[in-house]
Amino acid sequence: MPIPGVSLIGFMPPQQATAYLRESCVPAVDTDEALLEEWTQAQANLGAPTANAGQPNIAEIPESHAGYIEGLRHGPWAQVLQQNPTWEFKLIQVAPLLAYQFSILSQKSDNHCAVLTAGAPTLDELLAICLPQIPPTPSAHMSRTGQSIMIQSRDLNLRCVNAGHVADNVIGLHFAFALPFAHVVRFNGRHYLINGFHRAYGAALAGATEIPCVFREVASHLEAGIRDDGATFPLSVLESNNPPTLNHFVGGHAHPVQLKPMNRVLHISWAEYLVPDEEF
Repeated sequence: MPIPGVSLIGFMPPQQATAYLRESCVPAVDTDEALLEEWTQAQANLGAPTANAGQPNIAEIPESHAGYIEGLRHGPWAQVLQQNPTWEFKLIQVAPLLAYQFSILSQKSDNHCAVLTAGAPTLDELLAICLPQIPPTPSAHMSRTGQSIMIQSRDLNLRCVNAGHVADNVIGLHFAFALPFAHVVRFNGRHYLINGFHRAYGAALAGATEIPCVFREVASHLEAGIRDDGATFPLSVLESNNPPTLNHFVGGHAHPVQLKPMNRVLHISWAEYLVPDEEF
């Protein structure tokens, strides 16, 4: 069953937009003409460029909530945070953040943000959803067939951490779930939301103008999460004079879509052979 959501297909070229509507969505009418009309409507609805795109206001987490941040630093995330000493915790304005993600699932955002006080979410509420102290319990299904293993999860935060020679006498795949924090990076002087799209979207719809998050500098667009394979908006669009932002999602400028449910799959296989020595 498709899932209602909103998408920034108006920032795509027409051929990419129509392909995305076919491959990732369930369009009401699946003809070239109808999909092109959808793209035309989505592009027209984008409106004027977002003011201060990529340049949000950034503030410190108030001292009144220092205890919560200390809880993060010494709780289950302690090892990750100790391994990344340059990471900071900040309050960052939502609307101008650059958005490389194509779509947001409405139901997923609602689930994340159900605890927020409508119209006036508190910082305590925002900290709990954007920087949770308690790790969630994502699930993944693992199946083995012969000399092949597949790991599958509805949680798209499933990630391949390392592959190849992962330890002494161990060659394979190390997987984990991405840190469930709202995460903002600065690259080339511009600020990108790289994780927490559904929480930022839901928080903004509930009335929040800023969210608490992890913040850091990165040295490349790949570190910022911007892909070269078409899985995100390209750097040329994100560094343009009219880039996609969170304001387009929360300000009514995104196009309503019916999205196909997606699973993330990691797959590894191996083989064993006997071969003649080449010296003989």
